Amino acid sequence: MLANLMNRQKNKVENISNFDDELTQIREENELYKSAFSQIEDVSSRVAKGDLSARVIYWDEFGALSHVLAEVNRAYDMADAFIRESGATLQHAAEGKFYRIFIERGMLGDFKRGATLTNTAQAHMAEMETERKQEMSALADNLEREVKAAVDIVEKSSLSMGAKSEDMFNNLEEVTAQAREVVELSNNATSNVESCAAAVEEMSVSAQEIHRQVATSRTATVRAEEEAQRTKEIVQGLSAASEEIGDIANMIKDIASRTNLLALNATIEAARAGEAGKGFAVVASEVKNLANQTAEATDRVDTQITRIQHIAAETTEAVDKIGDVIRESGEISVSVASAAEEQLSATQEISHNVQEAANSTRTSSTNVSDVATKADQSSGTAREVADEADSVSKAINFLSGKVNEIMSDLRGYEAFNRRKNERYDVMPPSRCKVQYDGQMKTGGVANISRSGAALQVDFDIPEGQTLNFVPDGWLSEISAVVRGNENGLLRIEFDSGQNDLLMKLVKEAA
Repeated sequence: MLANLMNRQKNKVENISNFDDELTQIREENELYKSAFSQIEDVSSRVAKGDLSARVIYWDEFGALSHVLAEVNRAYDMADAFIRESGATLQHAAEGKFYRIFIERGMLGDFKRGATLTNTAQAHMAEMETERKQEMSALADNLEREVKAAVDIVEKSSLSMGAKSEDMFNNLEEVTAQAREVVELSNNATSNVESCAAAVEEMSVSAQEIHRQVATSRTATVRAEEEAQRTKEIVQGLSAASEEIGDIANMIKDIASRTNLLALNATIEAARAGEAGKGFAVVASEVKNLANQTAEATDRVDTQITRIQHIAAETTEAVDKIGDVIRESGEISVSVASAAEEQLSATQEISHNVQEAANSTRTSSTNVSDVATKADQSSGTAREVADEADSVSKAINFLSGKVNEIMSDLRGYEAFNRRKNERYDVMPPSRCKVQYDGQMKTGGVANISRSGAALQVDFDIPEGQTLNFVPDGWLSEISAVVRGNENGLLRIEFDSGQNDLLMKLVKEAA
């Protein structure tokens, strides 16, 4: 009984000892939990404040809680990695380096979905950026093209204006020289016309004198005609008297013979002279003398009377002829007077016309002189225009240079530079295959970017042609357009719709 009691007491003591041990263990585990939760709280607080480097330390010393602490650290590791990858991807995207993608390896659950969404957004941003750069590049190209076209038009216009101004200057110089020559000729013509006018004026005076002389001659002719008529009457009286003087007929006949000879001479002289009074006066004088002789020779009248009668008849006939000649001379004088009057009128009209011509010539000379002066002034103006056109041409050249500088500066901005995508040199050049026109050829990739690449080749492909190229170790083809081919370097531009392939290719090159 006592033994049983002692055994029970001993068991109680052992149980109490074991309880103390368990209690001590519980206290130790409680302290461990408190320490673990304290670290979790501290790390969570730091993480909540943005310190993603905070981790639970000595997490493997917490016994049964070690795996919990490990999971806490793993969760923070994944969050840290997600944020770091997201930051790096977005940072590169902000810099236009869209080849940097979110590495999804190790991401789980929502983190993996977030990584996928980030890469999708990054790819869309890359596509939009490519389109934006292409649009801005096209805008820059159009701007450059339009500005250059405008500059070219202005330059051509200025050059054309300069050439035309030079031609105008040369033409005006020639016109000025010709105008000066015309002025000299006009002055000479004016002098000649004035001399002609003076000569015509003198001729007009002479014509007036001729008209006066003809009028005088007409008066003399009328008087001569009257005298001839009177002579005829005298001769007729003489003939009548001779019939009464029969006793002296023979003598009169002899005198009549001589009178006949003298009358003939008088007729010849009258015809030669044309002035009726002069020659006939001589004949008349001689007839008078013969008449005196006839009077003195009355003793021979009988023998001469018959001859006198014949002579008287002939004298009458001769006087009639003389009268006819005088009348004809009078008619001629009238015609001459009429002609002289017409000549005087014509001469006066010529004088008037010559005077008008002289005035017109002087006016023309003055006008041509003014033209020469204006042409000389226009020549100076044309030279100034040519100089201004040359200045414009120089200004256009300067403007063209400035436009090129501005466009070069614009090309320096990322938004305007289609080649802003960072290029990576591939050293040594990686091999690739180029497929074009149904043939597969081998080349090398010298450098590469998101927008294009430079291939080392030993063959030619025309600019603007489309090709496919396959880098070594790849199964997918990349489509590109040839933009240049020189010195064995084929420059190609990628199709922007191949972002995933291009990012992979550029990443490997980087």
